[in-house]
Parts: sequence; C-alpha cells; structure tokens
Amino acid sequence: LTDRLKMLGRESNATLFMTLAGVFAVLMGRYADQPDLAIGTPIANRTRREVEDLIGLFVNELVLRVNLGDNPTFLDLQKRMKQICLDAYAHQDVPLGRLVSELKPERSLSYSALFQVLFVLQNNREADFSLTGLQIDLLKTENRAAKFDLLLDMTEYRGSLYGSLTYNIDLFRPETIARMTGHFRTLLEEIVSKPTAPVNTLPLMTKEELRQVLEGFNRTKADYFRERGCRQLFEEQVCRSPDAVALICADQSLTYDQLNRRANRLAHYLRKRSVAPDVLVGLCMERSPDMLIGLLAILKAGGAYVPIDPAYPRDRIAFILEDARVSVLLTRQHLLAHLPPLAIEPLCWEQSESRLAALDMNPEHRSESMNLVYVIYTSGSTGKPKGVAIEQRSLLNLVQASVKHYELADSDRVLQFASISFDAAAEEIYPIFTVGGALILRDDEMLGSGSTFFESCRRSEVTVLDLPTSYWSTLVDDPAFDRALMPAALRLIIIGGDVAPPNMVYKWHQTGKPHPCLMNSYGPTETTVVVTVQKLLPGLPRAQRVPIGRPLANMQAYILDGNHQPVPIGVPGELYIGGEQVGRGYLNRPELTAEKFMPDSFGSTSGMRLYKTGDRARWLPDGHIEYLGRIDFQVKIRGFRIELEEIEAVLGQHPDVRATTVLAREDLSGAKQLAAYLAAKPGVHLRVEDLRSYMKSKLPEFMVPTAFVLLESLPLTPSGKVDHKALPIPEKNRFGAEIKYTAPRTPLEEEMTGIWSKLLGVERIGIHDNFFDLGGHSLLATQVISRLRQVFAAELSIRTFFEEPTIAGLAKRIENNSTTESKGLDLKAEAVLDPAIRFPDPATAIAMQKDFEYILLTGGTGFLGAFLLEELLQQTKAQIYCLVRAADEEQGKQKIKKQMKSFLLWQEEFDSRIIPVLGDLARPFLGVDPKQFEMLGEKLDIIYHNGAMVNFSYPYQALKKPNVLGTEECIRLAGTGRIKPLHYLSTLGVSLFAALPEDRVFREQQYAFQEWPAIGYDQSKWVAEQLVVAAGQRGLPVCIYRPGRIAGHSQTGACQANDFFWNFVRICIKHGMAPQTDNSPIELIPVDYISKAVVYLSKQRESQNKIFHFVNAAPILFKELATAARSMGYKLKIVRPEQWQKAIRKRSGFEAEEARFLSLFSEEGGSPEAEIKYDCRNTLKGLAGSSIACPEIDQALLKIYFAYFRDSGFFQPLHLG
Repeated sequence: LTDRLKMLGRESNATLFMTLAGVFAVLMGRYADQPDLAIGTPIANRTRREVEDLIGLFVNELVLRVNLGDNPTFLDLQKRMKQICLDAYAHQDVPLGRLVSELKPERSLSYSALFQVLFVLQNNREADFSLTGLQIDLLKTENRAAKFDLLLDMTEYRGSLYGSLTYNIDLFRPETIARMTGHFRTLLEEIVSKPTAPVNTLPLMTKEELRQVLEGFNRTKADYFRERGCRQLFEEQVCRSPDAVALICADQSLTYDQLNRRANRLAHYLRKRSVAPDVLVGLCMERSPDMLIGLLAILKAGGAYVPIDPAYPRDRIAFILEDARVSVLLTRQHLLAHLPPLAIEPLCWEQSESRLAALDMNPEHRSESMNLVYVIYTSGSTGKPKGVAIEQRSLLNLVQASVKHYELADSDRVLQFASISFDAAAEEIYPIFTVGGALILRDDEMLGSGSTFFESCRRSEVTVLDLPTSYWSTLVDDPAFDRALMPAALRLIIIGGDVAPPNMVYKWHQTGKPHPCLMNSYGPTETTVVVTVQKLLPGLPRAQRVPIGRPLANMQAYILDGNHQPVPIGVPGELYIGGEQVGRGYLNRPELTAEKFMPDSFGSTSGMRLYKTGDRARWLPDGHIEYLGRIDFQVKIRGFRIELEEIEAVLGQHPDVRATTVLAREDLSGAKQLAAYLAAKPGVHLRVEDLRSYMKSKLPEFMVPTAFVLLESLPLTPSGKVDHKALPIPEKNRFGAEIKYTAPRTPLEEEMTGIWSKLLGVERIGIHDNFFDLGGHSLLATQVISRLRQVFAAELSIRTFFEEPTIAGLAKRIENNSTTESKGLDLKAEAVLDPAIRFPDPATAIAMQKDFEYILLTGGTGFLGAFLLEELLQQTKAQIYCLVRAADEEQGKQKIKKQMKSFLLWQEEFDSRIIPVLGDLARPFLGVDPKQFEMLGEKLDIIYHNGAMVNFSYPYQALKKPNVLGTEECIRLAGTGRIKPLHYLSTLGVSLFAALPEDRVFREQQYAFQEWPAIGYDQSKWVAEQLVVAAGQRGLPVCIYRPGRIAGHSQTGACQANDFFWNFVRICIKHGMAPQTDNSPIELIPVDYISKAVVYLSKQRESQNKIFHFVNAAPILFKELATAARSMGYKLKIVRPEQWQKAIRKRSGFEAEEARFLSLFSEEGGSPEAEIKYDCRNTLKGLAGSSIACPEIDQALLKIYFAYFRDSGFFQPLHLG
C-alpha cells in the first residue's frame, strides 16, 4: 500500500506527505461533515544557512486550508494539496502566533486558535549517533498529554508506513479512534484503487460495518395487523368492554359503547354527505367530547380528517380549506363568526345532532389500508402551510407499536394534551382506544402552573402523559418541581417535538425515584408522529446530548452523507426514515413530494420509500441515534415545526417592508425564540407594534417573532446573500415596545420585574409593558405564574395572565388577593406546634454548656450566619454541620467558603471542621433523607437556627414553609435522639404593632399583640417564635434572640450589599442628595457584636428559655451619617423629602431601584419603630462580666463602613470633592 501511495503521488509530482495529508483531509471532512477545513502541520523552519549548525528548536506550525466543497477526484485534490503545501512552505517564516494576532480568530482555552487537528509525517532517515567511547541508544518516549484535539503522526520506516493517533480524551473514546484508524486505512486503499472517483463517494466502512448500520440497527420487523384500520381496532375494543369508560372531560364521561354509538350516528350522516375513502373532511372544534366523536365518525364514514385549530388566523384557515378542497366542514355554531367566507355549507354540531338518523350500528368498512386517514398542515417554505397526507396503514403501525412499546393496558388513563392540529394527538388518542383505557381531555386551566397541572393529573388518576418537550422542561425547571411529589398513578411520561435539554433530564433524575418512567421520542409529521424512542435512565451526563433512541417496529433509520451513502458510527449525516409509517406525501404538491420522499434503495421490500428529514444525526455505538440539529432553515419552537421561509414570506408581503430575514435565536434559558430582521422602504417608519399585529393576523401565535430588529439594510455576503453571521443579536431591551417606560413603584412590582426579566431575557421592563409583546408566550406565562405562586403564594390562572399581561395589572390582582387572604389569616391558629413533637424525658436534655462536639447551624451562607459560623469555629472545637442548598457537598462547601471570604472571615484551618448538610428549610425533615435526619438527631449537641427566607414584600403564605415549617423541623430534630438545646434567631420586627404599655417599652418576654404586623416576614418570625416557646414549654431547652438593624463588622466594615438601608444610602450618594429624616433615629448594631453575644449567651446555663434583645443604646441621626460621607469625599446635601423625590424623578439615570425608595419618606418623617423602646435587661445581665459590648456608632466607625463599601465597589464615587 505504501508503494502504491508513492506511485500515486509521482503521477502528480506530489510528495508522500502531500498525498497522505490529502487523504487525512478527506477523512476529517467526512467525519466533521464540512467541506472547508484547516489542518496544522509542523515544519523544521531551517531555511537559512545561518541556523543549519545551530542546536535548538526552530519548528513552526503551518496551516493548510483545504476545501472539498466541489467534491473533487483524488487526483485533482492531490494537485490542489501540492499547491496548498507549496504556498504554505513559501511563508513558513511567519510565526503562527503572528498569524493569530493578525487574523484575530475567536479564542478559547479549550482549543488552539486556527486548527484543532495536526498531521505529521516523519520520513527522515534515523540519525546514526556515535561518540568515541560511548554507546548511544534511542529511546522511544510516550506522550500522554494531547496538545490538539487530534494528531495523526505517521512515520516511514524501511519502506512501510506506521501511524499513531493522539487524541483529546474529553472528545473521543478509544473505540471511536479505533474505528477512525480503520476508516483511514479503508480510505487509503480505496483512493489508490479509484483515484479518479470523487472523494466524497469513496467508502469508509468495511462490509461488516455497513451491514451493521443498514441491517443490524434496523432489525425491527414485527408481525402487525396490516389490513384492518384503527376504526376496526376501536370497534373490536367496544365489543370487549362496552361499559368501560372511554372518554372523560371534566365531570362528563362516555363509555366505549356510548362513544361508539354517537360516532356511528354521525358517520352515517356523513356518508349521506358523500364522505368516502380519500374524501377530506374539515374538523374545526375546540377540545371536547364532540371533537373526538367527530374524529371517529369521519374515520367510520371512510373519509380522512383535516384538523383546523379554531385559534388560527382567518387567512390560514381559508388557505387550508381551499388547498385541501374539503367537502364537509364539521364545526360549532359559535365559531362561524371567526371562520372566513366558506364555499361549502358548514356542518355545525348543534344542528347536526337533530338531523342524525337513529342508526347507531357500525357502518360497513369501505376504506383500505392505502387510503388517507388524515391530512395535517405544517409550516411551509413558500409562505403557505403544506398538508402532510398520512394513510391508514401508517397510523395502524404507529398504534400497534405504541401499545407494545409503552405497554398500554385497559388500566391506563392517557391525558389528551395536544391540539388535534398537531400530529402528537394521534399518538394520545388511538392507541388507548384500542386497549380499553380512558382518554382524559385537558382544559387550559391545567396549564396555569406545574402544581396545578400535576394536581389535575392526580385527580384524574392519569397514568400516561405525552407532552411537548418544551412544556415538560417548563415543569421540571420550576423551582417548586419535586418528582417525589408527582401523582402516584403516573407511570410514564413521553416527551417529544423538540430537543430534550440535558440539564433538565439531569434534574429529573436527581431524586433517584424510578417512577414515572421518562421516554424521549422523535418523529416528523411525514412519518406519522413517532419513529424512534429512547428510555431515559439515570446516569446521563449533564452536558451530553439526549439520544432519540432506536426505530419502532417496522421502521428503519438511515444516516446518509450528501451522496446518499451510509455514514459510519459517530459520523454526522442526514437522517432518513423508512418503513410502514412513511406518509403518502404532500397534498397537491407533487414536486415537493418527489424532493422529500424517495425510493428506499436499502430495504428488502420493493416499493417502499424514504423520507428525507433534514435533520442531522449520528449513530451511537449501541445503535441509538443522537440528534444534532437541522440542516435547513426549519426549526422547532416549543414543539411546533416552523419553516423560517414561511415567516419571511409573510413579512415580505407587508407593504412597508423592503427586505427581511428570520432566525431562531436562543434566549437566556437556552430556549429558541424567533427574531425578525427588517429594512423598511425609503421614507417609511416601521412600528414594532404594527408589525406584531400584522403577523398575528396572518400566522399562528407560535410563528410570530419574539423580537423585531429594525435595520437600515440587511448585511450581505460577497455573493449577495443575507449574511446571517453579521446580524446583531437582539438587544436585551424592550424589543422596540413603544409604551413609555414606567419603573416599578412598589417592592411587589420590583420583584415581579425581576422574575419577568430573568425569564424573558429583557433587562429593562416597565410596569405597563405587555408580557407577550416582550417576547412572552403561553409556556413562559406558566413559568411566571409558577414563580409568582412560589414567591407570593398567589393563585393566578393562565386566563388571568392573558387578561392582565402587565406587571401593574398582575400586581393589582395579587395585592387584592393578598388583602383578602390577610384579612382571613389567623396567626394564632398558625402558631400551633405539631402535637407529635414531644420531649418525653426533659431531664436527659443536653444542658447549655461551654463545650460541644457537634453543632448544627442553619443559614450559614447568610450575613449574620457567616459571622455566627466564624464565631463558633473560633470559640469551640466542634464540628459544624451547616445546612445548605447545593447540588453536592463540594458545591455546598464552596458556597459557605465563598460567603465567608466575601466578609473577610475565611481561614484555611476552618475547612476540615465545616460539614455541609445538603437540605432545604422548606422541605420535610429539612430536605434531608429521613435516615440522615435520625443520624443527626443522635449525633448533634446543639442547634443554632438562623436560617430564614428574608423578604419584606412576600406575604406570609410564601414564607411559611422556610420560616415557620422549617423552624418546626428544627424543633423536631432537637427532640430526635438526644434532646438538645435550640437557639432561635428571630427579629425585633415582631415588635411592630405590639400591645405596648404606656412607657412604650417592648419587653423581652413579650408575645401578645393587639394587631398583627402587616409584613409577611415579621408574621412568619412571630409564628416561628411561638413554636419555639411551645417547644420550651414541652421541655426543650430553648433561647430566642431578637436583633435589630444589623450593620457591618466594627473592625473591617464588612457588610452585606443587599441591605435595604445601605442601598438607600448608596442611592443618595449616587445622586448627591438625601431627604431630611432628622426625626428618625437610625439604629445600627455591628454584626460581630451580635455573633459574639449569641455564642456567649448560648453557652450559659442561665440563658435557658430566655429571650434576648440586641439594640444599640446610642442611635444616630442621618445628618451624622451625611457628615461621615462628606468627610470621605462624597458630596451629599440634605434636602426636604418632596424636593428629593422631585429631583430623583428628573434624573436621567432614574431606574427601578430608585423607585422603591421614593414613597418611603414624607415631610414628617418618623416611623413606628422609632417610637418603640426595647427592654434589654436579659442581654445586659447575661453579658455582664464578659468583654462583649455594643460598639458606639461614631464617625470613626462610619468611616470604616464607608471605606468598605467604597473599596468593594458598592458605593460609586460619583460626587467626589
């Protein structure tokens, strides 16, 4: 073979290196499925006589750019490679680094800049080393570090070629490299045998490999019914179980016999209207039992149905009716107003029932397996949708394969989720009707949130869900998602219609619960819904693509290159589908049908066809298929298949649009969104709102672009085509919304703005901006509703969201609901400790003492918690167990470490004594495994419960789980195993609206209230206090600590950046002015004082069952703080509150963060807290004799705080003097 390769090179006056480099380029091009590639190669770079005798490394690396786009013969490629190499040799003096700096390619630490594969040929004679008196042997070295993704190193030795491949183990498996080696040899042999053949037609695989990908991976033959249709299978099931429930919709249900008889009556009537085989009947109805009856009746009459979503724009409905030439349109009376003018008389369900004959027996069978069963319209590249025609035999195979693969039985209940205008509905409806199970029709209210959806499934006892991948991802991505709490009856979830996100699959498997089973399905509409299925088991790496599985029964999958040749395992190609489910083609589109449906040259059955999917894929070694994306401009958005050219065509018909193109872009969450780029005609000003309204009138909602980017002209390539790479990414703004920006006015609106911004990827959102105009859609709306439920305990329906699609409107709804709920909130009823929590032998309780071995701390990643942790590490020798939310212990440790470092507390010796406990205050047993909970109960000596969700805009219900139920679980843990002391960190906020005596002093042991605090956070802390007090009364050693406003460390100034007070100061500094608040004393308590005091008091026996207040006896006024600010160089003047408000509103830099402070300051000043005095006798007495005292907040300490905020970048020096 080596001699033949040399001979081949001599024919073109090419060296062996040029020949081998050309073969390697062909191999890489075939593997990468790209025609233009760059290969690196080293060169000695000793072209000057001056360096010939020098010892040293002068090697440079050359870049050989090879283009195989014209599919040359190898002889032509060899000549091309010769010239490429000679050109490179002529410039070998130019260092590779210089080339990189000039070209400025996109850089990455993961790969080299200009090439990722290297080819080396070493064909120099081995040097003969001989030195007087010395014997020298050459030792081979082994290089274990790959410097490139792939390196082919070849050596000519004694007339033969030897080679080795060095590869990046993060990219390649050993078996992949072994196959690549075989393919390289096969390619070498084929090239020397057929040098005049186009290089992309030369085979890579051996006969055994070819047989495996064509036959071995496609052994799917199954003996299924082929002559009967789905209607016969349904009728046979009616005979087997006539009284079984077939259909459920809300409170209405139909048995198999009832459903069959009603469908039969309509079928007989349709036959009178000339419905026969291959006659198309339009079905335009909302999801209802009547829709299913109509669907079955059409099949029983022998016809085929054309589903039409009533929500489609009138123009689209008109086109479908005209293109399909439907003979009958089955609809409802109230939908007629939305329908376009009809050339046929519609058959309204309300009217037809009175006309139906009493005949309710099964009509005689007229249709055959090759007749049509339905025509579904999908997006088309011409600007008009195209009808996909599916035959009876194809649906019959799908039904039987689904029943077997999903193990459907008469005990199953399947949710009918998809619109019947979407082909997935067929997989939901027909299989379950052939085994005697029940079909549950969903309503729109189910989609309000994940919890609402699963609760509806629980009530309906759904066992099987067939969901769009995008909707399933929304459910899993919900922070409230908990697979362990899913309906017990649910055994199987099938997802499909879009790429399954690996991170969502990973999250799904985190609980380790085996049920429900999750299956990933794939299939174009043209091949009858689903053709491959993959059972998703735990263990899938988070960053790996999710396989789409293997073909179903009687289906075949082929992955071919551009020359329709099978590709090897692991090599990308285009996916072609063959088998029983391949559809008839496109209705009235013979040219497109011929382009997409072609004869099957690989199968053994004559007359079969393949469907060209346009999807890139590759075989995995186990015979499963990995989906790699689209080849053409077709995309999947939320499970809907969309031709971008159709959207472009519709946009291009707008009278003011000169040029346009549409792309699918990924948003912040990784979901695809449509972005339209437009150039207006001269002298025309395009309005985004007008464009959006225009598109909504022409296309379904899922095809309306999220973003409209207005450009003077579209960028073009040298060939005159639109340069997609040069199109700007849509800015994360309001996408041209022309409503005047209004900043959030309340904490509730501010919180909602943050939720919208995160989900939409839009940075600046006003309270009157329309959610859907910002790029939102129904699936994102359900995520917003879920977040609002979790955050505010607000119950909103999807209908409410469509009625109030602005932050202002939704906030008003939430506030109204919250006010109503607050009026009915009985905090005394909430403050009842679980009766099951008992402390049977309080005398055995661990006493409050100076030394502990094992401590549990909650809230250790918070501000006060970090200082408590540091103090416990300094003052004890104990192991500190820290409850933390994290994916694993290492992440938990890093989270704690990062927080302590941010407050200048970390010491390396702390590391071995901190033990992360993965959990969640809002979950039963603190989110840990019950066995671990028991273990902690036996081991721990003391509990410091500092953790809580701190948010002053959340209602009580939103905070109840972490703040109240979390405290109850800490109490439960304190009584598990050994009874151990519990130290609870509360807040002085519980003093608000307290029933105070005439002296206005809030006593340390005081609990009674005359009016509940209006703030949900304070309510939750009060209820939690009552639970701790109740536990103390039952025998648990407890202490309660109530700190006031916590400030930074008295020595370092380290403080939290999200503190409300310091953010207000930051805003004042930013604008150079502050409102006059001289009547409002400011109480600041250094955090190190509180942490030292809590740890000290917790170790004193006398502290048991006491409450301790932490206040600063010498509060300051704001003018003192202003003085400190000015002494640090900041310009800060004090003005009247209304003057401050007016000036802030006028500033061009006014943002949402300013808005929340504007309403807090009135001319009078003052607040309820300022009028309350706090009793601190327990605290002062407990600390007597220690060196712990609250530092005075003087100018020196204020300067420390200001210096910390300045150095950390929190304060921006905008007004330096």
